[in-house]
Amino acid sequence: MALARAITLVEASHPGKQRQAQYLLTKVLEHNQALERRNLRGPRTFRIGLSGPPGAGKSTFIEVLGKFLTDSGHKVAVLAVDPSSSTTG
Repeated sequence: MALARAITLVEASHPGKQRQAQYLLTKVLEHNQALERRNLRGPRTFRIGLSGPPGAGKSTFIEVLGKFLTDSGHKVAVLAVDPSSSTTG
């Protein structure tokens, strides 16, 4: 439920919702950076998984989040897997 709400915020065109999305992404990154500072083994990595029907906003979410992260100096990789495929699923 929380991820669905986050995706909805990131996709919103309303300025107030966009500000909330920016705040949410900033807080997530701040939390991750705080964990990195406590971790002596180097930078932390995290993975997210997205699924949904065509047109649900998965690509839009990845694009917005990826741009936000790269603009903040982070590296981003995207791995696409088709769960219905006998090769990749």
